[in-house]
Amino acid sequence: MDIKGKVLRIGALEEKGASNFKTQDVFLDRTRKDDYSDKVFPNFTKLTFLGDKTALVDKITVGDVVTAKFNINGRFFTHDGKELFNQDLAVFEITVDRKAEPVAENSIV
Repeated sequence: MDIKGKVLRIGALEEKGASNFKTQDVFLDRTRKDDYSDKVFPNFTKLTFLGDKTALVDKITVGDVVTAKFNINGRFFTHDGKELFNQDLAVFEITVDRKAEPVAENSIV
């Protein structure tokens, strides 16, 4: 599957468990405006980069428009006696469709 959006946020690289398994999250802004009513529909999606795929995050910056190919991974697990469920959109490929606009150093914001 693939998904397209603008990079909103890039999370910190994390190492989990005894094996220091690497994970990193990237959040896409997929907000859209309805053509008929001009209503804005906020839509944000979390992508997860796992293991050696965390290196792909180095290709992107906040503001880039990207297309990511991913697998949906889900699992049940027990924590503190409660059954929980976790689901990730695990990215295996990402391409930059349009780079973020550079911000001039002396620009007035």
